[in-house]
Amino acid sequence: EVENPPLVQYEKGNAALKNREKFVIVGSRRTPPEVMKRAQSAAEELSGAFTVVTGNADGGDSAALAGAAKAKGGISVLAGGFCCIENAKCDFQKNLYVTEHAYFVPARKFSYERRNLLLAALGKGGLIVSAGEKSGALITAEFLKSAKKPLFAFPYSPESAAGRGCNALIKNGAYLAETARDIFEKLGYASSADNGSGAQAENKLSKLTDDEKKIYAALESTGKANINALAHETGLPVWKISGVIAAMEVKGVLTRTGGNFVSLV
Repeated sequence: EVENPPLVQYEKGNAALKNREKFVIVGSRRTPPEVMKRAQSAAEELSGAFTVVTGNADGGDSAALAGAAKAKGGISVLAGGFCCIENAKCDFQKNLYVTEHAYFVPARKFSYERRNLLLAALGKGGLIVSAGEKSGALITAEFLKSAKKPLFAFPYSPESAAGRGCNALIKNGAYLAETARDIFEKLGYASSADNGSGAQAENKLSKLTDDEKKIYAALESTGKANINALAHETGLPVWKISGVIAAMEVKGVLTRTGGNFVSLV
């Protein structure tokens, strides 16, 4: 689907992943920890309908591949030859790693843009999980838009430098996606998303105490809040909320995001 497709593709891993419809998930190397968890969760859920395709950088890309590996596996497109991942922990049984470059070709500045073009060509659509004002993930976004493919982005707080590029994409027509469910619904996979995410949410809630359910409900409406705000919303004393939050962290329901703030995973 590109003007100059690769003449050769070198690959190693689970080649069966090429046979499924694909969806791109990328993000910057400076993806915040709480967003890494959201990206991983979205990739795992999207893997129910697509093969997730991403790059091989730390941050958003690694979170997407980790999430996909929890399900059917994902495809990582390299910007150089396989020498670029010699010391990386690659799961060749679960994932597929592909490149148009011979083994010892290093990743160079211009080859990342070329890689981003190929990512956009492979996917039915794409999700940008994090992007600063000059992030390389925005290049992938532009290629997706040029190909008239659905583009989604995680929303961020205005003061978050890691998400300014995502917010700009949304302002300029990208679809806001808080979870994989938003993507499924827009692409016509609403029933799959409802079944998967609904069951997950019900399973999470069943394991919570009454106080934990109050905090969960408060965070569902705000997305992110500090302990004082949660005390106001739930009526629970601050000293008690601290202990409840610690228990919810252990259960994998929420995560601390710094500055006394917490958000749902």
